[in-house]
Amino acid sequence: MAWLPISATVPQYVDANGDPASGYVLKAYSDGTSTNINFATDDTGGTEVSSIALDSNGNPSVTGSVVIPHIQEKFKLALYPTQTAADADSGAIWTVDDITPPDLTDTDTDELVKVSSNDTTGGYLNGKLIA
Repeated sequence: MAWLPISATVPQYVDANGDPASGYVLKAYSDGTSTNINFATDDTGGTEVSSIALDSNGNPSVTGSVVIPHIQEKFKLALYPTQTAADADSGAIWTVDDITPPDLTDTDTDELVKVSSNDTTGGYLNGKLIA
Protein backbone atom coordinates (compact mmCIF):
# COMPACT_ATOMS: atom_id res chain seq x y z
CA MET A 1 0.00 0.00 0.00
CA ALA A 2 1.20 3.52 -0.75
CA TRP A 3 2.13 6.10 1.86
CA LEU A 4 -0.46 8.88 1.58
CA PRO A 5 -0.36 12.36 3.16
CA ILE A 6 -2.79 13.09 6.00
CA SER A 7 -3.25 16.57 4.55
CA ALA A 8 -2.66 18.36 1.25
CA THR A 9 -0.71 21.10 3.05
CA VAL A 10 1.44 21.20 6.19
CA PRO A 11 -1.04 21.02 9.09
CA GLN A 12 -0.83 23.56 11.89
CA TYR A 13 -2.30 22.71 15.27
CA VAL A 14 -3.29 25.24 17.94
CA ASP A 15 -4.12 25.03 21.63
CA ALA A 16 -7.36 26.13 23.32
CA ASN A 17 -6.14 29.75 23.28
CA GLY A 18 -5.46 29.69 19.54
CA ASP A 19 -1.68 29.66 20.08
CA PRO A 20 0.56 27.18 18.22
CA ALA A 21 0.52 23.79 19.97
CA SER A 22 4.28 23.87 20.47
CA GLY A 23 5.64 20.66 22.00
CA TYR A 24 2.40 18.75 21.55
CA VAL A 25 2.65 15.30 19.97
CA LEU A 26 0.66 13.53 17.23
CA LYS A 27 0.13 9.77 17.24
CA ALA A 28 -1.81 7.52 14.89
CA TYR A 29 -3.66 4.32 15.68
CA SER A 30 -5.33 1.67 13.56
CA ASP A 31 -8.90 2.77 12.96
CA GLY A 32 -11.16 2.08 15.93
CA THR A 33 -8.35 0.71 18.12
CA SER A 34 -5.59 1.71 20.51
CA THR A 35 -2.94 -0.03 18.37
CA ASN A 36 -0.24 2.50 17.47
CA ILE A 37 0.78 2.69 13.80
CA ASN A 38 3.72 4.54 12.31
CA PHE A 39 3.77 7.71 10.29
CA ALA A 40 6.21 8.16 7.42
CA THR A 41 7.83 11.51 6.73
CA ASP A 42 7.18 11.27 2.97
CA ASP A 43 5.53 9.12 0.31
CA THR A 44 8.50 6.74 0.06
CA GLY A 45 8.07 5.50 3.63
CA GLY A 46 11.85 5.63 4.03
CA THR A 47 11.66 7.21 7.49
CA GLU A 48 8.98 5.91 9.85
CA VAL A 49 8.21 7.33 13.30
CA SER A 50 5.73 6.29 15.99
CA SER A 51 4.89 9.88 16.96
CA ILE A 52 5.57 13.38 15.68
CA ALA A 53 6.26 16.41 17.88
CA LEU A 54 4.95 19.83 16.87
CA ASP A 55 7.42 22.68 16.48
CA SER A 56 7.07 26.23 17.83
CA ASN A 57 4.64 27.04 15.00
CA GLY A 58 2.44 24.01 15.74
CA ASN A 59 3.64 22.16 12.63
CA PRO A 60 4.67 18.48 12.59
CA SER A 61 8.46 18.27 12.70
CA VAL A 62 10.92 15.38 12.58
CA THR A 63 14.61 16.01 13.38
CA GLY A 64 14.09 19.74 12.90
CA SER A 65 12.34 19.54 9.51
CA VAL A 66 8.66 20.32 9.00
CA VAL A 67 6.85 17.35 7.43
CA ILE A 68 3.45 16.35 6.15
CA PRO A 69 2.83 13.05 7.94
CA HIS A 70 2.01 10.13 5.65
CA ILE A 71 0.03 7.02 6.55
CA GLN A 72 -0.89 3.71 4.86
CA GLU A 73 -4.32 2.84 6.22
CA LYS A 74 -7.55 4.13 7.70
CA PHE A 75 -6.60 5.60 11.07
CA LYS A 76 -7.36 7.40 14.31
CA LEU A 77 -5.35 10.55 15.08
CA ALA A 78 -4.63 11.77 18.61
CA LEU A 79 -2.99 14.94 19.91
CA TYR A 80 -1.17 14.75 23.24
CA PRO A 81 0.14 17.66 25.34
CA THR A 82 3.59 16.07 25.88
CA GLN A 83 5.78 13.23 24.64
CA THR A 84 5.40 11.56 28.06
CA ALA A 85 1.60 11.55 27.69
CA ALA A 86 1.91 10.25 24.11
CA ASP A 87 4.29 7.48 25.19
CA ALA A 88 1.78 6.45 27.88
CA ASP A 89 -1.19 6.75 25.47
CA SER A 90 -2.88 8.81 28.17
CA GLY A 91 -4.45 12.26 28.40
CA ALA A 92 -5.06 13.02 24.72
CA ILE A 93 -6.29 16.55 24.07
CA TRP A 94 -8.48 15.12 21.30
CA THR A 95 -8.86 12.09 19.09
CA VAL A 96 -10.39 11.81 15.64
CA ASP A 97 -11.34 8.33 14.51
CA ASP A 98 -12.40 6.82 11.20
CA ILE A 99 -10.07 8.90 9.00
CA THR A 100 -9.32 7.67 5.51
CA PRO A 101 -6.14 9.15 4.02
CA PRO A 102 -6.90 11.09 0.88
CA ASP A 103 -5.96 9.11 -2.16
CA LEU A 104 -4.56 11.25 -4.85
CA THR A 105 -6.82 9.95 -7.62
CA ASP A 106 -9.22 12.89 -7.12
CA THR A 107 -12.37 10.82 -6.76
CA ASP A 108 -14.19 13.59 -4.87
CA THR A 109 -15.41 11.24 -2.16
CA ASP A 110 -15.61 13.23 1.06
CA GLU A 111 -16.04 11.42 4.38
CA LEU A 112 -17.32 12.51 7.75
CA VAL A 113 -15.24 11.72 10.83
CA LYS A 114 -16.20 11.17 14.45
CA VAL A 115 -14.54 13.51 16.94
CA SER A 116 -14.11 12.83 20.63
CA SER A 117 -12.32 15.05 23.09
CA ASN A 118 -11.22 15.35 26.70
CA ASP A 119 -11.38 19.12 26.27
CA THR A 120 -13.71 20.68 28.83
CA THR A 121 -13.99 24.04 27.05
CA GLY A 122 -17.16 23.09 25.17
CA GLY A 123 -17.02 23.61 21.45
CA TYR A 124 -13.22 23.99 21.25
CA LEU A 125 -12.92 21.55 18.39
CA ASN A 126 -15.60 23.33 16.38
CA GLY A 127 -13.63 25.06 13.62
CA LYS A 128 -10.24 24.19 15.09
CA LEU A 129 -9.62 20.85 13.41
CA ILE A 130 -8.57 21.39 9.82
CA ALA A 131 -7.15 18.70 7.58
